[in-house]
Amino acid sequence: MPNNNATLALAPDGTLLAIFSVRVAAGRPVKKVALVSLDVGSKPKERLLDPDPRAVGPLEFTPSGNAVVYLVRESGTDNLWLQPLDGSGGRQITNFLADSIVQFQFSPDGKNLCILRAHNDSEVVLLRDSGPVQ
Repeated sequence: MPNNNATLALAPDGTLLAIFSVRVAAGRPVKKVALVSLDVGSKPKERLLDPDPRAVGPLEFTPSGNAVVYLVRESGTDNLWLQPLDGSGGRQITNFLADSIVQFQFSPDGKNLCILRAHNDSEVVLLRDSGPVQ
């Protein structure tokens, strides 16, 4: 079972690890998805993917193992994005207009996606001291 609070993900075939990584380019931090080969050796091969800049994680492999999925948060709303491992551009796969995503998981065959979402309500109450009560 995937751990959607994980900062790293293991490919279904166990040969690849995906993790969010921050690199510095031109003095600014740039988020990447690092794909690390788990083949035995002293220097594992690494590839870098460019996720959507709004990515907040967690990330998880698709059941096919040919893409990773991660959360993108914009204006307090979470949606899922699919990032192919071939380096092509990612795409949004949910279109929620509000709320956050707590957890997500694909069915083993990859045909269904279960998403646990949360909604937070809050109210503000203003209290004033109007002086002594008579």
